[in-house]
Amino acid sequence: GTVTIYQDTWISAAVLEAGHSLNLELAPGRAGWLEVAQGELWLHEQPLTEGDGLAVFGSAQFTLTTPTTAEILWFDLPDV
Repeated sequence: GTVTIYQDTWISAAVLEAGHSLNLELAPGRAGWLEVAQGELWLHEQPLTEGDGLAVFGSAQFTLTTPTTAEILWFDLPDV
């Protein structure tokens, strides 16, 4: 389905297969929220599991890796 959001926001969903990685980039003036819907993934040395969330502020590039199949939601938001 479709959801209308009256904000300067992008929402993306991804399924990462085991052993794969995903590069995310956050532009200056933006904030991000990563939500792990299913599975497990790693951001640097930090494990994230189902139900975990992570806030990101400022200009950033990072890589998510996963030992298992994982589903994520990525929210690209205006920095407040």
